[in-house]
Amino acid sequence: MFEGLKLSVQSCRLREPRPYYSIPTTEALSFLHWELNRWLGFFDMLLSNEDPLSPESGAMGTMLAQIIRVVGNDGAFGHANALYKNAYTSKNDTHRLGLGFEATIRETGMAWLKASMFDWAKLQFRASIQDQICFFIPDSQYTYRERRSQVNNVTRLHHGVTEISKTLKKDGSIHDEHRLDRIRRICFLALTMEVLKYNRTKQTSAPPRDL
Repeated sequence: MFEGLKLSVQSCRLREPRPYYSIPTTEALSFLHWELNRWLGFFDMLLSNEDPLSPESGAMGTMLAQIIRVVGNDGAFGHANALYKNAYTSKNDTHRLGLGFEATIRETGMAWLKASMFDWAKLQFRASIQDQICFFIPDSQYTYRERRSQVNNVTRLHHGVTEISKTLKKDGSIHDEHRLDRIRRICFLALTMEVLKYNRTKQTSAPPRDL
């Protein structure tokens, strides 16, 4: 790319020798703009194709966020083994795979993803290497499934209460306040049961006998 810009004939190159390339600001900013758009475009595609997000797509998003942070801040890829190295060993002696930007930067001057690591149809890391990639948030799959179930339950409850509320508004009966009070009592009882159940599993003391 540097040779293609023909920097040797630019006015800023007349005072020689220089141990580095002098790149015009417009060229540097254009390249940075292109480089950011390259990864942000991938981010947009991931968000538009993956609904709802999963641990696998979350790992891709985490990877892209780290790349964008380094590119946007002009940071050093070499400081992050997960980006720079083909493979490395973590502090607890776990074998990990990296994106291998060390090789692509030396060969092309910029970071490229290795096609062999990804299942492009699903926009995720290949299943065979997922356990060796560090972009997964610790325990993310378990946490995702647990929280997803909780979110679904709360969503169903919310929709149910909303439907009841709509029905009461349409009815216009003099008993509406009584019905709403009963709903409030049911919701409070459900909350109380959840709190007691949580305390029973988290506290060391024995629960009340009438629980």
